[in-house]
Amino acid sequence: MYEVGQEIYYTGDMANRSGWGKITKVEPCVYDEYVYTYEMADGRVFNLTPKIIGQKFEGHAGTRFVTLEAYKAYKKKVWAQYEKESA
Repeated sequence: MYEVGQEIYYTGDMANRSGWGKITKVEPCVYDEYVYTYEMADGRVFNLTPKIIGQKFEGHAGTRFVTLEAYKAYKKKVWAQYEKESA
């Protein structure tokens, strides 16, 4: 379960820009364990279920919403690969 304040990255798509936001509310859900209210820094609001939020990020929009930790892990991996290839 994610907590209020968890930072989430939205990868966006052709019609919706990417960006950062936070979970602002957690409620029980009839169809899934929980439903999260996710508010982006630019004011957009989404309702998300746990299955929509990825724990792993591969740098593309295959996973629309990913945790801050998953995003950082991806960036670290890409930077390490860049440094290795640039040496």
